[in-house]
Amino acid sequence: MGLLQGEDRNAWRQGNCREAVLRTFEALGWKPEIKGPDKYRVYLRDPDGRSYSEYVTVTLLDHGAFIIKSRCVYVQAIDFGKNKEHVEEFKAQFPIRT
Repeated sequence: MGLLQGEDRNAWRQGNCREAVLRTFEALGWKPEIKGPDKYRVYLRDPDGRSYSEYVTVTLLDHGAFIIKSRCVYVQAIDFGKNKEHVEEFKAQFPIRT
């Protein structure tokens, strides 16, 4: 068994990251929409009424990294910390560590 090089290694990382992102969503009970081969979006409704609904978006990059963003769906005058909380929840549950 040899080490993966170049594009083969990036494809392996990308596939593992896709699977890890989907497992993370499942573990959190979040239902993702697939917006592209490497972009996922989740619509979260806040049951405790501390904020309006949020979108959490995860975008995979070519080199196995990802960008995660959370933002309010509507205009929001006061930040209740839900966006940061969603990002931290995702990061804590994500199974791949560097």
